[in-house]
Amino acid sequence: MNKEDLYHLFFNCSYAPEFWKIFIAWWYGLSGESLNLGLKSIIVSIVDRVDVLDYLIILGKLCIWECRRNKRLPNFRLFQKKRGIKRETERFIAYKNKRLPEFHKRCPPHGSYFCSVF
Repeated sequence: MNKEDLYHLFFNCSYAPEFWKIFIAWWYGLSGESLNLGLKSIIVSIVDRVDVLDYLIILGKLCIWECRRNKRLPNFRLFQKKRGIKRETERFIAYKNKRLPEFHKRCPPHGSYFCSVF
């Protein structure tokens, strides 16, 4: 039986690589960028990035953990749902702060992929 540590849960578990494979394909579809997510980039961070990728990896780990906690297989649809909720939360905050036009300028419905990931 494998030890349940971060390495196992997010990287070495037989289900984690499938989740990250789908994530990598999804990211490539959005950005055209090929990723090579190794242990360090999944567990620690991709330190030289200034875009939203690190946040999305954290969101992916949250989804894997929630599935594990609920004794379910990792589900990429859960990741996509959480991503949509995050975008709507950002939009609502902009609305409440009377900054909705700025939000739409930064995040047009069919605009920049960096914003469209939210």
